[in-house]
Amino acid sequence: MNRGAGRQRIFRNDDNRWLFLKLVGELLEIYQVETHAYCLSTNRYDLLLHTGAPNLSVAMRHLNGVYTQRFNRLNNRDGPLFRGRFSSIVLDKDDFFLPVSRHIHRKPLKTGTVQRLDRYRWSSYPSYVTRRKNPQWLKTHAVETLMEPKAYRHYVERGPVNEAVRAFYRGPGRKILGGPEFRNRLLAEFAGRDPEVPKKQQRPPGIEPERVLGAVCEHYGVGRKVLAASTRGRLNLPRLAAIWLCRKHSNLTLSELASLFAMAGYGSASSVLHRIKTKMTPAFWTDVEDIERSLATPSTEPSSKKSN
Repeated sequence: MNRGAGRQRIFRNDDNRWLFLKLVGELLEIYQVETHAYCLSTNRYDLLLHTGAPNLSVAMRHLNGVYTQRFNRLNNRDGPLFRGRFSSIVLDKDDFFLPVSRHIHRKPLKTGTVQRLDRYRWSSYPSYVTRRKNPQWLKTHAVETLMEPKAYRHYVERGPVNEAVRAFYRGPGRKILGGPEFRNRLLAEFAGRDPEVPKKQQRPPGIEPERVLGAVCEHYGVGRKVLAASTRGRLNLPRLAAIWLCRKHSNLTLSELASLFAMAGYGSASSVLHRIKTKMTPAFWTDVEDIERSLATPSTEPSSKKSN
C-alpha cells in the first residue's frame, strides 16, 4: 500500500488509473508477482500480492518509479509523488487471505466513494462477483477455491468484521499478520532477523549480466560492441534483446541498466523498455524466448560466433 505525499492525489483521471493498472500487470510479466486483489482510491492504492521469490522491493520500485515518471510527464509536473517507500505486511494466507481481500475490497465504502461495491470500476471486486472480464494478470483462483462468487459477495458485503484484521491495520507499524506459530516460523526463515525491523532488503539473486550479454551475442552471432551501439534509423535487435533480458533476469535497477548500456539515465531506460514492450514484432519475442531457454539451462560461458 502507498499514498500520495502530503495526501495529494495520485490519480487525477481515468487515464492515470489505467496506466497504473497496466503497470500492475507488468509485475506478473516481468517479476512473476501475482496480484489477487486491488483497490485504487484518489490518493492511495492497496494491493494483495503473492511472490515466490524475495523480489518484492524490486517489483514495487518498478511500479512506483515508472508510474511517478509517467504521471509527472502526463501532468506536467516533477518531483516525488508518493510519501515514500511502499508499506507492506506479510500475512498467513491460511487464516488471513480472505479477511485481507475483504478489507481491500471494502475500501470504497470507507471513503464514501460508492454505495455498491460491485459498481466500483477501480477495484478487483467486480471481477469476483459480476461478469466483468478479468484482466489476465488478476489471479482470482485463490479466493474462488475457498468461496464461490455468491458466498464471497455475502462475505464481503454482509459478513462480520474480522477483529484481528481491523486491530492490525489500526496498530502502529506492525509487519506480520498471523498467529504465534506463523510468526515464529517466519522469524526462523529470516535466520533470526525480525522482518518487522526496518532494514534495507537485499536484492534477490539473478543471472549475471555478463552471462545474459554472452547468450545474446551467441544467439545473434555478434560481438559485444554491437550491444553497446545505439543506432538511429534502424533497430539494433541484439541490443534491445539484451536490455530487456538484463532488466528481467539480472534484477538491475533502471539506473544500473542505463549505466550498462550507456543511456542518459533511468528515464531513458524506462522509455526504451516501454518501446520494446509495445513495439517489437513476434519474431523478436521468439528470439527472446530462445535466449531465455538457453539461460535456463546450466552452461559454460557462451562464446560469440563472430566478433566486431
